[in-house]
Amino acid sequence: MYPCKSVAKLLPLIQFVIDIESASAYSALPRRLTALYLAMQFFKQLYLSAFCCLALTIAPLYSQSPWLPLPSPVTHNLRALSFVSNDSGWVAGDSGTVLLTTDGGDSWLLQDPGVTHDIGDIVFLDRRHGWALAQDVSFGDKGTYGTYILRTADGGESWDSLFIALELLHAITFLDTLNGWAGGEFGTILNSTDGGASWTRAAVDSTIFSFHPVRNIRFFSPDLGIAIGGRYDQVGAIWRLGGEGMPWQASGIGPEPLNDIFFRDSLNFLAVGGDLDYGASLVRSFDGGLSWSYQLLGIFGEATALSFRTPSEGWATLSFAGTYMVTGNGGISWNDAPTPGQVPVYDITFTDTATGYMVGNGGAIFKYNPAVLGMRADEPGAAPGFELYPNYPNPFNPGTVISYQLSVVSKIVLEVFDLAGRKVVTLVEGEQRPGFHQVRWEGRDSTGQAVSSGVYFYRLSAVSAAGSRSRSGKMVLLK
Repeated sequence: MYPCKSVAKLLPLIQFVIDIESASAYSALPRRLTALYLAMQFFKQLYLSAFCCLALTIAPLYSQSPWLPLPSPVTHNLRALSFVSNDSGWVAGDSGTVLLTTDGGDSWLLQDPGVTHDIGDIVFLDRRHGWALAQDVSFGDKGTYGTYILRTADGGESWDSLFIALELLHAITFLDTLNGWAGGEFGTILNSTDGGASWTRAAVDSTIFSFHPVRNIRFFSPDLGIAIGGRYDQVGAIWRLGGEGMPWQASGIGPEPLNDIFFRDSLNFLAVGGDLDYGASLVRSFDGGLSWSYQLLGIFGEATALSFRTPSEGWATLSFAGTYMVTGNGGISWNDAPTPGQVPVYDITFTDTATGYMVGNGGAIFKYNPAVLGMRADEPGAAPGFELYPNYPNPFNPGTVISYQLSVVSKIVLEVFDLAGRKVVTLVEGEQRPGFHQVRWEGRDSTGQAVSSGVYFYRLSAVSAAGSRSRSGKMVLLK
């Protein structure tokens, strides 16, 4: 019996179930149970061949990936990338691998950084100035280990190197051609003011979280920097630099390390991480990194890199899992999907809403193709329309964030009501542009007084050229 021919035998059964469902409600439950029993017996006789045929027929409709493999001249594992435009960027990885493209990934030039050690991070400010980190754990002739800090001023045609002994550095970033930062094991944070020619140890406060590995370091502005990291099965560590001359302040949240951070604005930050046991995790700050909330996402894999294609649509690589995860509502909820060939991927970036790159094991390089998903390159955010998302956290104390999406310019009103229907406070009122929006409620009424514990409702009303709509949500304040 051929599998696809078996599907034809399903038609009488399908019609039988439809007839039962369309019958009167009288004795509906026994009839449904009878139909279910017959279905089970029928499928058993077909040895699941029909399922195989259906899976092969339906799967291609849902298995198209928006990530297309690019030609790669290497088979080394790739760990980091840095693009300065849609077409020009660098990829780095094991065994001193550095690749350059100037045509959007159609071709790659293999560069020589002067080292054969694994490169874990690379960053370019422009078409000329770039830096990279290569760890040496071989202990060498002198029994030492450390990190080569590589730098180029000619787009990678030539590289200089500086060996930092006894320091294993994981992350490097530069604010301009002179001022840079690097972070590594044991909470090490280094600063350079001469383009990477020399480095000094930065001041870090002494807490139980200060001595965990720094895995990434990013700056929103010269006066606001965040470093993240931690140690498996111990803690996710966060360092905050809140001004010139101030020490880095360390704190901890969650049981697993953090790997990448995204700045939505000066107050709203997201960072991702995870490990094999707990899976992917996300932390948020709504006050510029002064405090953080933790969320376990329930997705297998360790999130190693995070990039947003639009204000609402974000992507994160899930490393060893051979998958990535994506959000369409600014990070409130996430779904995972396999990479092409289920290749483990480790870094990702979007240069605009239509162009993105992702790299992983075996020399894998992928490019984002919005046409696969039916999106237009000029479709900012591919906004799903008027949408009100669940507040987070919920229950909450003392504050919670309400998020919503607008597809067109709208006059909106966002209000909070108590259980009796009395208005507590108006959070937003006025005209807003299309896109993703967030507002934080601190559990206070219109006079600034703290409200009592209980159930509250929030309602978003929007009026636009397309008409008027409103939606509501429920939240619980616990004290």
